[in-house]
This record gives sequence, structure tokens and C-alpha cells, in this order.
Amino acid sequence: MDIPNPLFMRCITMYYKVIKNDKIIDVLDNLVYLKWQDKHKMMVLSDEDEAQAILSSDKNTIWHEHTLYNVPVTGFDTVEIVEIDEYEYRQLKMLNGRSIDDIIDAYTLLLIDEGVI
Repeated sequence: MDIPNPLFMRCITMYYKVIKNDKIIDVLDNLVYLKWQDKHKMMVLSDEDEAQAILSSDKNTIWHEHTLYNVPVTGFDTVEIVEIDEYEYRQLKMLNGRSIDDIIDAYTLLLIDEGVI
């Protein structure tokens, strides 16, 4: 039986969009799981099995993800993560999380407000 050589194994990257109040607020190319450590009153890295929260792509925001364990303290917004493909990830990343339709709508409103159309 041949054993696969780990040097030639392809790493599979998963992509996610982070949704809050029906709006995309971030896109992630990996999930950093966190849990509350009461002893030090702070979030610490965690594996998925014990996780209570995830970290934003800029590493500045922590969110509770609705399928994870509840965070025992207040102050963390609850979000939903949805797996997406690489194409959607690249589009959303390039457009700062906004869909092409959202950008077109905003631009059209700007033109109307300015009296151009």
C-alpha cells in the first residue's frame, strides 16, 4: 500500500463570508477559533470543538458565531459564517464585502442625488 507523501499533498483552503443583520461584514480565508478564559478575563485561541467565537480577517474584532458555544460574557456580536468558493471570496475581498449589485445601487443613488440622472 502506497502512503501519500505529505510534501505533495494539496492544502485545501476554505473561504467564508461573515454575515451580521443580513449584511456581509467580512470575508475569511481561514477560521481562527477563540474561547473565553475566565482566569485571565480574555479570549484565547481554541480548537473548533471548544470554540465560542471567531476572529475577524484584520484580527481586530471578535464575534460570537451562532453555531458555537455561547460566550459567558457580554460585548460580542453574534454573526453567521457561510462557506463560499474562491471566486466569491476574491470578489468580496476586492469590493470590501459589498456585492456588485450593492455598488451599482449606491452609485445610481449618488447620480440621482447629484441630479445627473
